[in-house]
Amino acid sequence: MQHLPAAGGLPGVTGRKAFSRVSGEAAEAARREMESARLAIDQARKEAELQFRNEVGKVSIDIAEKMVRTRMQNDKAQTELVNRLLDEIEKN
Repeated sequence: MQHLPAAGGLPGVTGRKAFSRVSGEAAEAARREMESARLAIDQARKEAELQFRNEVGKVSIDIAEKMVRTRMQNDKAQTELVNRLLDEIEKN
């Protein structure tokens, strides 16, 4: 087997050993970068989900508020709602 000349002037390090070491270091660096990217993507996804839930909650409250205002425009509807709520409280 023929040895390649010493790599980078390092004594006792053949070209193959140097290539193997550099290749291993590069693979490890790539693995760390991929893990870091996965974590960043996961965090961004969680933040987007939270923001989406908050927006859906706000829209739901706005819709409910508009529905209640529409239904409570007259005294009869207000009285019926109050009576229904009092009945529910008495049952519990």
